[in-house]
Amino acid sequence: MKKIENSIMTLTTYKWKGMWVFDDADRNLVKEPFVSGADTLLDIIAEENDKVNLTISANVFPGTTHVIDRVSKSGEGSGGGTDYIYLYKEENSKLINHLPVWLCPALFKFFDKAPKNIYIKADVVKKSKMSKFMTDLFTFSN
Repeated sequence: MKKIENSIMTLTTYKWKGMWVFDDADRNLVKEPFVSGADTLLDIIAEENDKVNLTISANVFPGTTHVIDRVSKSGEGSGGGTDYIYLYKEENSKLINHLPVWLCPALFKFFDKAPKNIYIKADVVKKSKMSKFMTDLFTFSN
């Protein structure tokens, strides 16, 4: 499948067994985990929620809330993935600057080569109060 470098893609990330994962049927990815800093960034963005819709692109687009910048010279970092660093601090946000983020080789199912920057719009899906109540109840009863 040819990747389009100037496209905007959407991923729905969610917590599964304590890990941040996503599915993409078109790319044969099921419960693809975020690790090595990417999971930490999602924890910070999600603020106790367990689902975040990410819109991503190699180009800046309206509504961008976060940016990660490639630090691997060739786009190939440790373990065949790509090393990035989180650079963007949203105004009035608790997010931090300079968080190392490693993206696994699944990145190349979205991009032909590791882009210099990945621009992200993060939309947190808030837990409903009933959902939190049920989670608390289940946790208490076990």
